[in-house]
Amino acid sequence: KLTKELCDVIEDYSLVNFSTLDIQDKESVAKLVKLIDKSNGYIFAGMDASAVEFSKIAVRDVDWDYFRYPSFHLF
Repeated sequence: KLTKELCDVIEDYSLVNFSTLDIQDKESVAKLVKLIDKSNGYIFAGMDASAVEFSKIAVRDVDWDYFRYPSFHLF
């Protein structure tokens, strides 16, 4: 019963998403990295903003600087 209820919550609130990845395509990898960064909250690291600003950012598709580390270049 617990498993069924958990599945219902996950489905009702869209808590799981799937995305495609072509490891040979740099754009595909970059899109997935951006999606993962948004999902785990990495995009908010180092930001000095209010909760309202965070919520505005969380709901829109924002192009972030994902090349924070010099050794991690996708393009």
